[in-house]
This record gives sequence, C-alpha cells and structure tokens, in this order.
Amino acid sequence: MEHASERRGVVAVRVEGGNRRVPVWALATLLALTTVAVYYPAMRNGFVDFDDTLYVTQNQHVQAGLSWQNVAWAFRTIDAANWHPVTWISHMLDCQVFGLNAAGHHAVSVALHAINALLLFLLLDKATGFRWRSLCVAALFALHPLNVETVAWISERKSLLSMLFSLLAVACYGWYAQTPEPAGAEKWRRYLAVVFFFALALLAKPMAVTLPLVLLVLDYWPLERMPVPFPTSGAGLVWRRLGGLLVEKIPLFAMSIASSWITVVAQHRSQAMISTAAVTWKERVENAIVSYARYIGKMFWPSGLSYYYPHPGNRLAAWVVLASALLLIAITAAVWRYRERRHLVFGWELFVVTLLPVIGIVQVGLQAMADRYAYIPLIGLFVMIVWELSEAAGRWHVPTAAQAAVAALVALALSVVTVINTGYWHDSVTLYRHAREVIPFANTRIETNLGAALLDAGRAAEAIEHFTIAESLAPNMFVPHFNIGYALARSGDNLHALPELQEALRTAMDGEEKTRALNSLAVAFLDLGENDQAEQAFSQLLKLQPNSLAGRAGRGQAFYNLRRYEEAGVDFVAASELKPAPQLFLMAGKSLEGAGKLAEAEAEYREALAGNAGLTEARERLHLLEQRLAPIVVHKN
Repeated sequence: MEHASERRGVVAVRVEGGNRRVPVWALATLLALTTVAVYYPAMRNGFVDFDDTLYVTQNQHVQAGLSWQNVAWAFRTIDAANWHPVTWISHMLDCQVFGLNAAGHHAVSVALHAINALLLFLLLDKATGFRWRSLCVAALFALHPLNVETVAWISERKSLLSMLFSLLAVACYGWYAQTPEPAGAEKWRRYLAVVFFFALALLAKPMAVTLPLVLLVLDYWPLERMPVPFPTSGAGLVWRRLGGLLVEKIPLFAMSIASSWITVVAQHRSQAMISTAAVTWKERVENAIVSYARYIGKMFWPSGLSYYYPHPGNRLAAWVVLASALLLIAITAAVWRYRERRHLVFGWELFVVTLLPVIGIVQVGLQAMADRYAYIPLIGLFVMIVWELSEAAGRWHVPTAAQAAVAALVALALSVVTVINTGYWHDSVTLYRHAREVIPFANTRIETNLGAALLDAGRAAEAIEHFTIAESLAPNMFVPHFNIGYALARSGDNLHALPELQEALRTAMDGEEKTRALNSLAVAFLDLGENDQAEQAFSQLLKLQPNSLAGRAGRGQAFYNLRRYEEAGVDFVAASELKPAPQLFLMAGKSLEGAGKLAEAEAEYREALAGNAGLTEARERLHLLEQRLAPIVVHKN
C-alpha cells in the first residue's frame, strides 16, 4: 500500500510539474518585495493615540531605550494588561535607533510582516512540496486587508513578533519530527529549540498559547505523524502513537497554562476583564458564534474594516446567531465528510483553535472582534481555499496561464484595498473618523476617541460636538462629561465647564476618575476666582491622594488667594518637597512671608534662586527681606 507522503509527492510532481523549476529564492524575493511595496505607505503614517501613547510616545521606559534597568522593568511590568517583555524590548530598541520618528517604527513592522510571509511560504513549500500553492497562501497572508491593523498599528508589534517566533518554533518542530533514529541527545537539542522559540512567542503575545494544539494539527497534516483515519485493525498502535504525540507536548502545554494564568492575573489587576454582569455568558457565546462567521465573511469581502467593532451585547438578532451557527456546522460537516483531504482538516482546525483565546468567551474590553486577532487564524482558511481551488483546476484542466492570471488579479485587488486601509492609520483623526463612517450605529467609544483626537489637534469646537454625542449615548458615564468639561475649560470657558465636571464627579466609578474630576473642577474654580470652592475641591482630592502635587500646589494657591498664608505655606512647602521646582519654592516663600515667618521665607527664596538664578521676583523679594532682617546699628556719640 502506498504511503500518504509518497502519494503527496506524486501529486506534487503531477500537478505542479515543471513549475518547481522556478527557484525558491526568486519567488521569495518577489513575495518580499511585493509585501514591502504594498505596505510602503505605512511608513508615511504617524503614531495614533490608540495605545501608541501607552506603548511608545508617553512611555518613559520605552523612550529611554535599551538598558538593564529598562529590560528588568519589561520583565516585571503588566502594563497594557499583558505580560509581554519581548514586545517592550522591541519598542525600546526602536526608540534606541529611531527615537520618536514614526517612520522607523513602521518600517520595522513592515519588515517583520514581510519576514513572516517569507517564513510561511518556505515552511509550506518544505512541508508539502507544493511551491505555487504555498506561494499563493503566503501572498494572501501578506496582502490581505484584514492584516492591515497588525502591520500599520505600531502598538500591535506584539502580534508580528509572536507570529515570527511561532513560525520559527514550527520550523524547529519539523526539524525535531524528522530526527533520525536512534536520536539520543540530538532529539532533545531539537526539542529545546522548539521550547525556546515557543517561549519567545509567549513573551511577545500570550495569544500563542494555542501553539501546542497547532503542532498536533501539524502532526495530522502536513507532517502526517498521526495515522488518521484509524485502520480497522491495529487501533491500539494508533492510540499509542497518538498518546506519544500528546506526551511529547506536555512541557509545551505546561508553558501555555502558565502563560494563560499570568495573562488572566495581569488583565484582572488592570481591570481589563469584563464581568458577566456587563456581558452575560449567553451574549458571549452568541457573539463568539457570529464573530467566527464574520471573520470568514471579511476574509472573502474585506470591507467596512475598523479599528474597533463594538460588542453587540443583547442586540444580536436570533436569526443572525442561527445563520452563523448553521454556517459553522455546515463547514465542519463538509470538512468531516471530506476528511481524507487532510488540508481541509488542518485549515479548519487551525482557524477555529487559534481564534479560541480571543473569540470573547473570556471578554477583555468591549470589542466584539478585532482584525488583528485574525492574523494567524486566516492562514488556515487560505490553505483550505488555495488547495481546493488548485485541485479543482487540475481536475478541470484549467490552463496554467489562466490560473496565474486569476491569482494575479486577486493579489492586485487585495493590494489596492490594503493600501487604502493602510491610509486610514495615517493619524488619529483619520482612523477614528473612518470607524465612525463604517460602524452602522453611533458608539460612545468611537465618538470619544474622535473627540479626543480633534482636541489634541486644536479643534476644540469639533471635539465638543463628538463628546456631546457620546454624552447623549451614555448620560451616566464619566468619560463624556469629563471630556466636555475638560475641553471647555481648555478653551477658556470655565463657567460652562463647571456643570460638566460636576457631573463627571457624580458619575465617577473609581478613585482615579474622581481624582481627575476633582483636579479639573478645582482648577476651573481657581481660574474663575472661586477660591473657597477651589480649596474644598483640592481638599477632597488630597483625601484621595495625600501626595498629589497638583492637589498641594493648587490648594496652596487657593489659600494664598484667600490670604490664608500660613496654610498656603504648608501646602507649597509640601509641594516643593514632592517636586523641588523654583516656582514652588517662590510661592512657599511668598506664603511664609505673608504669614510672618521671615527666616523660613528667606530660605525658600534662596532655594528658588539656586534652581533658577534668573527668577527676578525671588531675587527682589529676597533683597527686600534681607533688608528687613538686617540688624539695626546704633551709633553712640
């Protein structure tokens, strides 16, 4: 009986024939150049305030570049609700080389995506023997618009790195699986290479936790280490071999469990996980079913792509859930029916399994789905489609030139859409405005983000319009009220800012929100000359944060304006201890001088001048104070 791998080789020669005479390096070069060319516009994009502030532009550790201290921080921190030190180190390296030049950061992301496409092509070609099919799958991966978010968004460097190390782990696994017998130490060395790259993949993004299951799928196809379908005889041998495949992956499963536990802890501490009170189990399951179907739909027709897809909650129509479930059942049934075509089983399991961690059963954030989550899962669908179409073309004797023309047209169409969608990531306003256009209903988060981007761009009036829409959608939510109040105060309209900031304080859900509301409210009162109310608001702020610099300096200013100089002095001295700034020393000196504590005021003025010798007011006050404190000389005749 002919072995499956031998049959595969015969098919490869028969179907692709002379096409394999094209050297792999030439096709790899073509793939890389095309990928870079299509994503070249990304290098003209800037940073966006959708997490780029957290990862790069407002992260002091990252901007400081590589150092032992910052690397240690990368391994300790759970900022961004994840533990991914390799990702932090990658951003640090970018800042070390490029600073805050966004073009350099984008160039690295584009290069990583091109490398991932190359690795995918080379691995598929090596494992299956189908060079042109492998190239088509890699090209779909490289050019598909659903992957724009992963490549064009600097903060999504984690997915690019996780994919890179996952592919290297797969390459090492193939090397390990081909270890000649007797293996001995060589087999262990190859296995440790798998462990090493898998660890790096997890340290880049914990979504790689499904890799041990993916390796089992690879055992089925194309490695064919798993003898399925089971023969009627020798079933015990089959189960023993399957058991052996599972046992060899126990260390990898243990790593996945550890990474999952750390991720849950990080997301819980960062309050990123959504409770079942906010999104019920029923709503999660329904959304997961529909999202699987939507990913498939967007693969075939990638329109209406957005950085954010709001969670539907209980708004999903029953027929939509039912239709999505029937689609998934129908595909699963078809794959089972034609399971002798192992690529179908491989592709479908890869798609379903790798989406599991992010499909929304464990809900993090309020998005229904995300384009970036499809970066790896889409490969499974691409394999299914390319292999089936190629075999159908062989059965129907479609000319090679016609097949190449269709493939080229598909690549061209995808490239055009990818270039267009890359442009939406040019800046924050463009990104959020596009999302507002493609999401069919108004959404608080999108309106809020767009308003914030407009405010940062100096377009306060437009920003307030969008904040007002967000407020109408969520009247009992802190963020819209605070944003309107902050925008009004920033534009100088403190009188109208006050009621919004008071509403923000009323709707604040935690200490952080109360602190932000109180600080802005107190500053607005201070600017309006309402010093008593400003003092009360700053006092409330200091109850929440006793060491608040803004609270101490702000209340000190209110006390000073009220001529309560002794209390003002206490606050300004405390503020200068928190931040030894010349202006704070000056205000401390003025307050102490007003309270009659002249010697202490003199010391504060000297501290102010030590920090800024050009501080004229401090110099003049010190001079006058020295004259007042000078001893009186009595002349005797």
